[in-house]
Amino acid sequence: MRFAVYLPYKIWFLSYIGHPAVIYIPVTVNSIGDGLAEPVGIFFSSLFLKYGIDVTYKTKSLYTTKGGFWSGSFKRSIPGSLCVFATTAMIIYYNKNEFTYC
Repeated sequence: MRFAVYLPYKIWFLSYIGHPAVIYIPVTVNSIGDGLAEPVGIFFSSLFLKYGIDVTYKTKSLYTTKGGFWSGSFKRSIPGSLCVFATTAMIIYYNKNEFTYC
């Protein structure tokens, strides 16, 4: 599904903007940041839980109705969310030359 969402943006960036590397920012963040969020979250959650600190939180899905494919509540962890944030910050910093100040 990710490909179906990113393909129109990639075509638009290549034809109008001219910076093809910009499309790789969300792909990299989604692949690396979200891919590492679960193992990092599980590892650090179990580590903190040994000391009696719960670093998890619950969140609900956005823009879905009850009974939808991704509907319901989900358990997330702060270290997993920080992994996605840190990956996003590093990828944007690495590709900072692709942005203009206009």
